[in-house]
Amino acid sequence: MTQREMAALLGMSQPAVAKALQRAQAVPEVVGGFNAASPYEVCQRYAAGFIDRAEVVRQLVAWPYKPTPWANEYGEYEESMDGTWQEVVEAADNGLIDDAIYDEVLKKTAD
Repeated sequence: MTQREMAALLGMSQPAVAKALQRAQAVPEVVGGFNAASPYEVCQRYAAGFIDRAEVVRQLVAWPYKPTPWANEYGEYEESMDGTWQEVVEAADNGLIDDAIYDEVLKKTAD
């Protein structure tokens, strides 16, 4: 389908379709078997009611976490924190998951 055809179908201008397609390229891929692109997104799905408590715990325990990068001499991270345990910490800090879920996942991943 061409951008003009999409624009006509969606009731948008062709330049708006082009911009939307460019933005869509930056959306991260879903990690296989998780229906989410990151641990933070798993927590967002839980907070929105798309998955239940048991499922958020299962997915966060099974997540293939990337190693947390080292901080530079100023305590800043130069590499992306995407896919690291830090996303679970941020989700808890932002109220997406409660302390009981955080503690359960931490205990199960530490075993």
